[in-house]
Amino acid sequence: QHSTFAGSYPSFETRTLNTLSVVDYALNGTQTVDNTLTYYDLTTSGGGTKTAGGAFSLAADGTLNVSAGVFDPSTYLVTGGGTNTLTVADGATLKVNNSTFALNYSSGFTTYNFDSNSTIEYSGSGDQTIKGDVEMGYLVISGSGTKSLSATTTTATTTISGGTLDATASNYDLYADS
Repeated sequence: QHSTFAGSYPSFETRTLNTLSVVDYALNGTQTVDNTLTYYDLTTSGGGTKTAGGAFSLAADGTLNVSAGVFDPSTYLVTGGGTNTLTVADGATLKVNNSTFALNYSSGFTTYNFDSNSTIEYSGSGDQTIKGDVEMGYLVISGSGTKSLSATTTTATTTISGGTLDATASNYDLYADS
């Protein structure tokens, strides 16, 4: 296990992933997600933060599965090839750094599975619009600027550690996690 995909497979000059392939960044520490590949199923596991090395794509029907640790796209776009699934497991964190969710995770993601104890963190250094019409376990507001709701937002817990939450334009629902 290395901090980069190329570090794990240095002798391969050409890397092509087949349909239904799964790549798991599983190091218990910081890793950079290779942006030169088109993934089918990309999983991040192990502890630590997995950060995109640049904009990258998932093939049609592929999945981005954050099963542990933190996935941080930085300011890059993760492009879904259409009908993609974005899953964040209990205890895992998905960061949003751009001004909208869609500028980090394209509209190619059509299914969102955010477990009840998963965290979605809006950590940008400016104003951000929070994706609505999706149920989140934990919503974390960090960084700076105003974080505004775009539609009804449902969450079990909201933590504000930086910036401001503006809920004046949309409904905000808290639910009891059972």
